[in-house]
Parts: sequence; structure tokens; C-alpha cells
Amino acid sequence: MDSLDYLNLKTSNINIRISPILKSQLIERGAKMGVNLSDYIGYILTKDMSGQNDLKQSEEYKELMKKYQKQQAELSRFQAVADPFKDWLNKEIDISGEKYNFQHSSEILEYIVETFKIKP
Repeated sequence: MDSLDYLNLKTSNINIRISPILKSQLIERGAKMGVNLSDYIGYILTKDMSGQNDLKQSEEYKELMKKYQKQQAELSRFQAVADPFKDWLNKEIDISGEKYNFQHSSEILEYIVETFKIKP
């Protein structure tokens, strides 16, 4: 059986529907590389099929993950403050003669921060 020369095979057309904004962005990116829209799309597809577009390996993804982990750590700190008051949720609570009905722990935290002038 002969080996096929995949690089020199005849190309075929495909039809895709994209928004006008995406089309103009693709044309612009292709122009920056000095290629037309068709060649740019071919480049992107080839790059993706070869695994070079793995988002988890990009610096942007890694930076987002660092930010996410930092936010999760901050959230756990605030959650630790709110946990002792979770029995206050969805109940009418009398605090110094005023009635409160907290629906979410964030409302309790807001009340605590404002009442005790805690700076986050």
C-alpha cells in the first residue's frame, strides 16, 4: 500500500456560520500574520489538532488558576467567620431590638462588618 502525501492532497471547502464580529476579528488576526482568512483558519485548526492550543498549558490559564485559588482561600476565611452564625439564616433574629431575616451568609457577614467596623 502506498503512503499518502497528506501535505499535497487537494483541499476541500467547508461552510461554517460565525458572527460578523468574529469574522472581522479572524480576518484582522490573519492580516497581522500576513495570511488570508482561509489560511488563518487552517493554521488555527492545524495548531489545535496538534495539541498546541491546550488552554491548560497557557500562561493566561495558569494565571487565572492562581487568582481562583487565591479567591477560594479568601472565601474560606470569610466562610469561617460566617459559620458560627449559620443558625441565623432564614429566621427572624432580634438584635438590639431590631428584627433581621438573613437569607444568605453574605448578608450576615455584611452586618458583622458594618456593625463592628471590620476592614476586610
